[in-house]
Amino acid sequence: MYRHNSNKTVVLKQVLLSIAVVKIKNRSSRFVEGRTLLDNGFQSNFMSQKFRSKLGLSGEKTQIRIREINQEISDALKVIDLNMVFDSYYIDFSIT
Repeated sequence: MYRHNSNKTVVLKQVLLSIAVVKIKNRSSRFVEGRTLLDNGFQSNFMSQKFRSKLGLSGEKTQIRIREINQEISDALKVIDLNMVFDSYYIDFSIT
């Protein structure tokens, strides 16, 4: 992102990403509402431990290093095989 200020151009290191409200079925087939970050550059999807617990999912232990946008490093501790179905709140639209 660039911003022009007087006679110089300032480069801002910002990334704006969309967030959507989603409903995911838990182990009891009940929907749990959460938020998801939409980024078409992702090769993997992530969820918090708190949300994983709400869904009743255990996952398989792992340790994957993740470098975040701001160059901080986090670790993913579990891997979950999850089948996701997308459905719209507003129009008759779905993707499986």
